[in-house]
Amino acid sequence: MTGTDRVPTVVWDIGGVLLRWEPRVLLTEVLLPRHPGADVDVLRHDIFGSPAWHEFDSGRIGPGELARQAAASAGLDPEDLVLLLDAIYPHLTDLTPTWELVRRVRAAGHRVVYLSNMPHLITDRVGPRMTSLFEEGLFSCDAGEAKPSPGIFPIAEEALGLDPATVLFFDDGPANIEAARSVGWRAELFTDADAAERVLADGGWL
Repeated sequence: MTGTDRVPTVVWDIGGVLLRWEPRVLLTEVLLPRHPGADVDVLRHDIFGSPAWHEFDSGRIGPGELARQAAASAGLDPEDLVLLLDAIYPHLTDLTPTWELVRRVRAAGHRVVYLSNMPHLITDRVGPRMTSLFEEGLFSCDAGEAKPSPGIFPIAEEALGLDPATVLFFDDGPANIEAARSVGWRAELFTDADAAERVLADGGWL
């Protein structure tokens, strides 16, 4: 899609928007039985907020290196991280109301795409699930960059044929919303499908 034929597009994050993503629940289920008394919020910061996880999402390191680096950062064994990684895909169940909302936006004649932070370990299975909903999309591991780095947005513009002036972006991460706005995107924090529907209705998408 060239700059002359780019059309208004609703861009959707996936984790926490279309698929369940509750890191505290995941850590509680997987790691707390192995480390009773551990602080879940500290673990969340030290694992999912670590530079290693950003590199993993960006496709720059694989699961083995991620396990080594994140385990060292969190004071865990690499085996803990392997178990955590194995548990992620089963955790990603559909958030059905959002799927239905995306279908309604598409049925109204609008273009819908996704932009999501995910490593290759997960996208190999999540990607095929998205084909029934979206015309196309971009995962961070394929972009070589991950949110909230502002650098991912021009990559997405080029890859998906997006015009920042006619984009509406939903993401559940406040830092990602701030980064998108910094490069000229209209971005709205996703809390639930009902709130997103109100935004879409107010904007004339529905």
